[in-house]
Amino acid sequence: MDLDDDNDNERSMDSSGIGVMKREAQPDFDFPAHKRLRNDEHLSPILDIPEDILYEIIQHLDPFSVLHLAQLSRGFRSILMSKSSSGIWKASRANVPSLPDLRTGLSEPRYIDFMFNNERCQSCLRQRGDVYVCYPAFSRTCSTCLRIHFHVANDKWERSYQGDLKRLRTYIPTIKVRQSKWVPARDGRKWVTLYHKNTDWLWKDQYSRAGYKKEWVKAKIEERKSIFKNTESYIGWCEERKYRQEEERRERIIKRICQLGWGNELNRCVQCPADSPVIIKACQKELTDQDLFNLEPSLNQLMQNLQQRRLDEERAKLLCECFPGLKSILEAFVRTLPPNSIYPSVVDVSDDPCINEILTISNTPDLSEQSCKAISDHLPQVTQDWIEQKTNEVLISARKMLRLHHEIGSETILPSSALRQKEGLNLTIISFECSVCKRQFRPWSSLRYPKVLMHGAYYHRTLSTAQPQLNKVFENTSWNEGDIMFNPATMTFMAEIVRLCGLDPRTTTASDMDLLNPSIKCMTCKWGKGPAMGWTEVIAHKQIDHGSGNATFNVKLKRRSHKY
Repeated sequence: MDLDDDNDNERSMDSSGIGVMKREAQPDFDFPAHKRLRNDEHLSPILDIPEDILYEIIQHLDPFSVLHLAQLSRGFRSILMSKSSSGIWKASRANVPSLPDLRTGLSEPRYIDFMFNNERCQSCLRQRGDVYVCYPAFSRTCSTCLRIHFHVANDKWERSYQGDLKRLRTYIPTIKVRQSKWVPARDGRKWVTLYHKNTDWLWKDQYSRAGYKKEWVKAKIEERKSIFKNTESYIGWCEERKYRQEEERRERIIKRICQLGWGNELNRCVQCPADSPVIIKACQKELTDQDLFNLEPSLNQLMQNLQQRRLDEERAKLLCECFPGLKSILEAFVRTLPPNSIYPSVVDVSDDPCINEILTISNTPDLSEQSCKAISDHLPQVTQDWIEQKTNEVLISARKMLRLHHEIGSETILPSSALRQKEGLNLTIISFECSVCKRQFRPWSSLRYPKVLMHGAYYHRTLSTAQPQLNKVFENTSWNEGDIMFNPATMTFMAEIVRLCGLDPRTTTASDMDLLNPSIKCMTCKWGKGPAMGWTEVIAHKQIDHGSGNATFNVKLKRRSHKY
């Protein structure tokens, strides 16, 4: 598509090095009926209009519309791709006031295609992968066609520029790509420079044919300096047009969201949906009606997520306002319980559906007397449900760890089926560890049921809650936020201690060990002269003083002494 010669049918190149095929005008004879283009048949009345009137009509279009019109049929192509149509292109460019001037030596169609069609590759006319733009060469290629038009600027290429031609090497259009696409990783460079192959070939060919080579090089340098000087204007205009296109597409997507019935939610959302990755990605390419239709499931899912986030934030705000009243109600209920009772935290109470419904209905920071009474009456049931739920979580966690550690023999000591009922948690060999306490070498890192249910909720008050909005208000967190765990290695160690006491680890409970009350000494520490320990202190001593190393213990039961 060049305007230099309308009768030359050979392949030539412009000053940018872009190959252009020049085609002859439409022939005078008619094509056969079976070969005649259908669009020419429908457009034949338009083509019969006198050229001066047709020119007067077309020059009111924008340049990109003129380019589309030239690609519509052979008739329009023969009119708009001739030298006589240069006034049409110039008038159409004047319809876009901010459009930079045409670059010297570049054809009108090539310039318009580069400036307006900024989303597709100019070689394959597709949009696949990354699109690489080289403004000095007015080239836009995809990652696949990049290997065709650009080569690596290595030392051999640099040495090919000798004499006066060496001054032109710095003006060759180049771009930079990541190293992994072009050179091996052992090269050590993160980016590699690529030069425009056609421009390199064209300049060397013209230099070899030039009669006065110094004058030719000097003129070419002046031409390239003017091109590089105007490059910023080309880049700024393309970026501005791309931004306007994305804004128009974003408005179309927002309008489609309103058509899907999310208009009210759109006004109430804290976060703007246009900032979501789904919409940002959709706005980066041409958006058709079919693309909008295919995007509807993602838009519905996006609005559902935003709605859920808004409801969570509103609920968190309500809970923060109701926290003082809810905390006082829970404290009054705890005072009625026996000592060492197990009860939920404020976070767990607020997560109960019934309590949440009462708070939502009241919808005021100050709870009414009726709401306080309803919460107080429901707290016993909330406590019972919470204990059952957390007990099931403990059992599931212990069974899972036993199955995962089957290869070290944990299943031979206690099968995971023995923990199907909560009575299995009362065994001596079943204990839990707190990862936070263990990292800080605290002796109370070994926890037993049911006190383990209270440890995570009331001890780690600095951890974030499941709802970050409540973290600054609540003084405690929900139970077991990834800190309470079951260690089969600790169970194996306690099984040996129970066997030294002459009992069966599969059936011995913590109450049985309390009745037996063995005296245990560590023979590794202080040559066996250390103080005696109770059976509940052995695990903490082993973890803090010996870690994963070996240790020898002496168990005294009235007249018997056992070692291992």
